[in-house]
Amino acid sequence: MRKHITTKIKRRRKRKKEGNDLKQQYETKKTRTFQYKSARLLRIKIFLFSLIRGFLSFELKVAVLESYKIRKAKRKLRKRDCLP
Repeated sequence: MRKHITTKIKRRRKRKKEGNDLKQQYETKKTRTFQYKSARLLRIKIFLFSLIRGFLSFELKVAVLESYKIRKAKRKLRKRDCLP
């Protein structure tokens, strides 16, 4: 009878441990998924911001060139405003 009880207890402990292992695996997987998603979002944000920055710098360059052309056409371009 005693052996049977200890075997039951051992099995119960083993099942409990396996349950905890599964919980731990689930938590680890959830954390990894979250880390992957946040890293992916960060890469997307960086890419979008670099695109926006590139576009804005291009727009600024075009606007400055247009300004020079307009001033030159009106002959109001001073010597210090000349293009490099």
